[in-house]
Amino acid sequence: MKKSLCFLIVIILLISCKNPKNKELETKIIRLKELNTKLADSINRMQYKKLTSLLLVGIPKNKELIPGKPNELNFIFHSIEDLPSFNVNILNDEKENKTLYKNHKESNFTYKFIPENKTDKSFRLEAVFYLDTLVVKIPAIIGNKKLNRQLKRIDSIKQEAERNGKKSNG
Repeated sequence: MKKSLCFLIVIILLISCKNPKNKELETKIIRLKELNTKLADSINRMQYKKLTSLLLVGIPKNKELIPGKPNELNFIFHSIEDLPSFNVNILNDEKENKTLYKNHKESNFTYKFIPENKTDKSFRLEAVFYLDTLVVKIPAIIGNKKLNRQLKRIDSIKQEAERNGKKSNG
C-alpha cells in the first residue's frame, strides 16, 4: 500500500512538472527578472546623472581662516530634490581618508577646518554616493597649493610694503 501510494505521488509530480502552465510561469519569471534588471539599471543611470549634475558649495562662517582654531564651513548641495544617503570623507595626501559623515541624507553638512598656519588655506573632501551598481564621488577642493603659494606671495608683498611704508614715514 505504501509503495503504491509513493509511486502514485511520484507520477503526479512528474505529470505536474510537465504541465504547460508551469513552463509558462517559468518563462514569465525569467522575463520579469530581465525587466527588473533593466529597470534597476535605468534608475541607476537616472540617479547617476542627477548626482553628477550637483554642485557642492562651501560657505565659510568667517571671512578669514584662523590658524590653530576651528574654522566652520557649511557645505550645501545645490539641489531641490532629496538625495540618497552618502558619506563625506576628508581627503589627505597620505591616502588615509577620514570619514566625516556616514549615511548622511541632508543636502548640507558642516566641517570645522583647523589650518596649521597662516598659509594653510586648503583642504579636500568628497561626498560618496553608493548606488546599487555604481559609486559616485563628488569632490570639493577648498584652495590648493598654487593658491596657497600665491596667497603667501601676496602676504609677503604686503608685509614688505608695510615695512617700506614705515621706513619712508619714520
